[in-house]
Amino acid sequence: MKNFKLVVLIALVLNVVIVSCSSDDDDKVEPSDNVMTIEGEQINIETGIISEYGENINGSFDWDVSLFSEGFIINIAEPDNASGTGSTLYLSLNTNSALGLAPGTYTFANESSEFKLVSAHSNANFNAETGDGNHFIATSGTVTIAGPGTNQVINVNLVGENGNAITASYNFVLKAV
Repeated sequence: MKNFKLVVLIALVLNVVIVSCSSDDDDKVEPSDNVMTIEGEQINIETGIISEYGENINGSFDWDVSLFSEGFIINIAEPDNASGTGSTLYLSLNTNSALGLAPGTYTFANESSEFKLVSAHSNANFNAETGDGNHFIATSGTVTIAGPGTNQVINVNLVGENGNAITASYNFVLKAV
């Protein structure tokens, strides 16, 4: 019986030591997928859409991605007629594929050529009906695309004209329009 008590006591001590030595990283909040950060505010992304605008003169292909927070009603048949209020991120990307965004890094440029981000802007507290809200235009940065088809992982790292970061991580199906 004495040995049993000793074994239980050792087991309890080891349990306390193991728990107290566990990683302090457990308290850190990791960014989740499907979020964007505008002016330091992290916002969940509810919907992502992709629009195809065809071939450019130089043989690259124009694809636009729009990410929307909750609060919007988006008619996929007419995405320009969205209603509601929330936050958005728009990316005009040019790739080498007529079938969709090719995996790779798209760098900010003032030209429509392969693997270029031609323009990007974000909106916070944006009212789709009136156009009111806080608008931010990106002036530099990159967008990284991984994965096939419309089920792609998109990572956005931009700098706005005011010097603030505009970021996003999206890992869900893009609805084609």
